[in-house]
Amino acid sequence: PFKIMQPNIKLTLLEATVKKTKFLEHLTNKLNLKDVIILPARAEDAARDVCYRDKYDIVLSRAVAAMPALAELTLPFCAIGGRCILQKKGDISKEQTQSEKAITLLGGFLREIKPVDIEVLSDNRKLVIIDKVKETPADYPRRPGMPVKRPIKD
Repeated sequence: PFKIMQPNIKLTLLEATVKKTKFLEHLTNKLNLKDVIILPARAEDAARDVCYRDKYDIVLSRAVAAMPALAELTLPFCAIGGRCILQKKGDISKEQTQSEKAITLLGGFLREIKPVDIEVLSDNRKLVIIDKVKETPADYPRRPGMPVKRPIKD
């Protein structure tokens, strides 16, 4: 949807499941979308590749994990001066507190949490906006599965 709304941007879609990448390729071709890279990889692996690390002005993420893990999975892709925008829902006050150390360690600064009011959805959606202010240490992200299993917390 973002590419349809902003056709002039360059977009990289990251998806670990090959079956889903095939669907994304099909959809991209069917809609004749240009400048779209579909990367079949885990974030933990792709973020170590110099082709993708520190390269993006905006990194978007669905609510696939708790905020400390999402910070570790997204901030390594973001260029200094860029932003990560994380979709979340429900009461995230505990996650917000737990993510402070991870965000700072990984080079981020929590700019704001914006409520998203959609009448037909009553699940308290939010956009967590993190500015990338310094380089992510080379040790991050950790190996696959670690950001979710052992999140960086205070």
